[in-house]
Amino acid sequence: LIVESINNMMKESQILAWNDLKDAKRRMIADQMMNIVDQISMTISTLITPDTPRIIMKPNI
Repeated sequence: LIVESINNMMKESQILAWNDLKDAKRRMIADQMMNIVDQISMTISTLITPDTPRIIMKPNI
């Protein structure tokens, strides 16, 4: 869900919103989002075992 949300924020349709931000602010936000994805990935990877079922759900929005 987090990765999907970040993906939606980075779509071309959001370019006007990103352009409202100064360059430094855009870089800071992008860096924070990448760090969040990295942290979530590390947390989830410790919970996954070879027999953990993989269920992929997409939001119905």
